[in-house]
This record gives sequence, C-alpha cells and structure tokens, in this order.
Amino acid sequence: MQITSVLDEVLAEIRELLLSKNASYGNSALQPIGIFARGNSIEQIDVRIDDKLNRIKNGHEFHGEDTIKDLIGYLILRLVVTKILGQSPRPDGRGLLREEQGQLVD
Repeated sequence: MQITSVLDEVLAEIRELLLSKNASYGNSALQPIGIFARGNSIEQIDVRIDDKLNRIKNGHEFHGEDTIKDLIGYLILRLVVTKILGQSPRPDGRGLLREEQGQLVD
C-alpha cells in the first residue's frame, strides 16, 4: 500500500472517532458542562491528553479502546478548539514561537 492511501484511511478513522464522540458527548470540547471540572475547554482537553499519556506510560489499555487513536483525536481536537477560539495552540501560550534567552526559537 502507498503511504497516501494508508494515511487517508487512518485520518478517516480518526475523523469518524471524533465525530462519533462529539455525537455521544455533545459539543463538550467547546462547551464543557463544568459540574466537577471548572477549567476552560483547552484545560479540560489537556487533562484528557494527560490521562491518555498516563495510560500509555503505565501500559494500561481498556478493552475495546485504542489509546493511541484517542490521544491523536484529543490532540487534533485541541488544535481545532484553539483555532475556533483564536488561541495559541501551544501550552505556553506564546503562539508558534517561544522566547529563550532573548531569542525567538521554534
């Protein structure tokens, strides 16, 4: 198989996963219900990303779930939400560049 066709297949799977979860959870990425967690949309997505990374680090998978696809989905969702909200996609909030010792670097 060509990388292009496999890439299209994987991206379609992630897209379907995101659309399916959005239908199940409502638009919770942009409009979190905030009953227990009080953070904004980005902060709540970051918590989910941390949870997925912790699960990968500890080697714990739930039956029937693909933690890697979930992680990729949350990372994409984070980019989408930051774009919709007009925010920086970087956790340090400095846009695409950050300052180190007086110089802007990637």
